[in-house]
Amino acid sequence: MENYYDILEVSEKASDEVIEKAYKVLVKKYHPDLQEEQNKSKAEEMMKKINEAYDVLSNPEKRAEYDANLELEKQRINRESNNQQTYTDEVNYGRQQEYNQQTYNENYGGQYTYNQNRNYGNQQTYNQNTNYNNSSYENSQVNQYNQYEVQQQYEDEYRRRMQEQLNKEAYERQIRNQQYELKYRQQMQNKINQEYENAYYNYLRSLGYKIKEKWTFKKFLLLIEVIAILTVAIIALWFFPPTNKLLMAFYEGNPIIKGIIDTIIAFVQVIWNAVYNLFANPPQL
Repeated sequence: MENYYDILEVSEKASDEVIEKAYKVLVKKYHPDLQEEQNKSKAEEMMKKINEAYDVLSNPEKRAEYDANLELEKQRINRESNNQQTYTDEVNYGRQQEYNQQTYNENYGGQYTYNQNRNYGNQQTYNQNTNYNNSSYENSQVNQYNQYEVQQQYEDEYRRRMQEQLNKEAYERQIRNQQYELKYRQQMQNKINQEYENAYYNYLRSLGYKIKEKWTFKKFLLLIEVIAILTVAIIALWFFPPTNKLLMAFYEGNPIIKGIIDTIIAFVQVIWNAVYNLFANPPQL
């Protein structure tokens, strides 16, 4: 039984890369334009089979479904082959028994006994063997039919479960794709709106207008992050001896900077003392 793997000349466990390479090699080999005139029809027929096989095996969903059906087909062929072999063995066994009985009567029963009992004894023996063989054959056929029915029910149930699994995976994949597409569209729309807003503000600035941008929570967080980073950097430079000397010289040599820093330090000290007194001497209720 030729299957898609045989057409592409790969094993059933071949990876996607191996299947793709085999497909390219076979396309070059059987392409009708590269064939002689008398071989073009065969090459075209072969290319149809190759394209059909590659279309199924290159798609993970189609390949999974095809592998499941291929496995069921192999089981069915093996089962039919075993049933045929069993029937052949039973027929051969009945013929061998009949032949042994006839040989025994001819060799050991005597010519006279054989002639006397031929019409009755052989007929009775033949009828008994025939009834036995017919009964055994009928029972075997019934058992085989019952096994076939059970196997068919199992195969139908297996196909149903495989189809449900494939449908479930396809539905989940569709939902994920829709969510990703919706998220991507929202991001693109936000980006377009931001670019449009920036272009509009730039146009107003070019006309001489002063644009006062709105303070958003995002911008407020960005300002806090910048202040925190600058504070950490200044503290690190303050405790580093070489930069400490430079900062002290800059502080002493600039009265304006010194006044601003002294004011900030005094403000922080007032707040610190107020908080400390509040917790050290809490008010009596």
